[in-house]
Amino acid sequence: METLAFYCSSVSWGGLEMNFIRYAQWMRERGFNVVLYCVKDAYIDEKNKEYQIPVRYVAHNKKYFDYSNASKVSKQFKKDKVKAVWIRDRRDMNIMGLVKSKLNKGFKIIYQQAMQIDVKKKDIFHTRRFSKIDLWISPLEFLAEQVKENTNFPAHKIHQIPLATDKVAGTKLNKEEARRQLEIPQDKFILGILGRLDPLKGQHFLIKALAELEKEHKDVELLIVGDLTHNEGEDYYQLLQDEVQNLGLNNKIHFRPFMKDTEAFYKAIDVFVMASEGETFGMVTIEAMSYGLPIIGTRSAGTPEILGQGIYGKLYEVNNIKDFSTQFNGLYKNYEAAIEMGSKAQEKALKTFTKTSVCAALEDLLSPHIKK
Repeated sequence: METLAFYCSSVSWGGLEMNFIRYAQWMRERGFNVVLYCVKDAYIDEKNKEYQIPVRYVAHNKKYFDYSNASKVSKQFKKDKVKAVWIRDRRDMNIMGLVKSKLNKGFKIIYQQAMQIDVKKKDIFHTRRFSKIDLWISPLEFLAEQVKENTNFPAHKIHQIPLATDKVAGTKLNKEEARRQLEIPQDKFILGILGRLDPLKGQHFLIKALAELEKEHKDVELLIVGDLTHNEGEDYYQLLQDEVQNLGLNNKIHFRPFMKDTEAFYKAIDVFVMASEGETFGMVTIEAMSYGLPIIGTRSAGTPEILGQGIYGKLYEVNNIKDFSTQFNGLYKNYEAAIEMGSKAQEKALKTFTKTSVCAALEDLLSPHIKK
């Protein structure tokens, strides 16, 4: 049986790595013979204890010219009868190009784009590097257009297939139960933000924005769910706490730690906020859409496209409290229309961003190149 390798040398744990291991499992569920190649004891390896995908351990390879590891990996690929390799981390492009030169011509490299290419990369080095890729998967149109505009990569090899969520609105909790579980007030209008505590994620902005909203809307409060990046970010967390204290918002802002099951978060809030300064593809945004929530998101990176340029959620300029307040007031003062917008977002999410539809599109793309 031909093997579909999922290769990632990253030892970090973020959206890139989370989606990488999820897609490895999903392709396995679709019937592909999947083998995971990762660094021993990395976060991906730890997560794989849940999935139990067959695994081969590799070194945390150099970004460029790692001929030694390329030789080792190519030998293992031959043993495993690897027909195609799936990568998400750009640092793995070079070593896979070296591996490809050692394998037969039928070997394919599949790159699922995780980062923007917003500067020119048409030099000889990048052109040669990208030329080794056979299938380039861009999750959004604006990302695909960046590739076309800023690289020499052939347009016919670019395929636009969105990321997907397997989290859909459950029926375990209603709003009252969710708020009781999270220990937040039952009678308040709750804004919610979910994600790693990081300056680029916008928690600090939302705290300042709430101070402005609170002048007119005394019933509005904020739920912040997320943890610090492992072994870093303590200064930012303290900054958030100090700001809450200085603005006198102690009773209106609720911090809760990361939760594996996020249903209570989505069920508890009235409006979801994507406040990141430049989120390439916000997984929490499509999750909020699948729950039918009214959404306010930044007018930057992939968020406007996900929200249909304002059809499925309100958009505001990054770090602009006045604009944010205007968009919030539009939802708050006509919440029935906000709920209707959330329903449209849910319809869009269930049609476009589901695991079933996205995996079917990926299988159609892969099938001509690798047999199950």
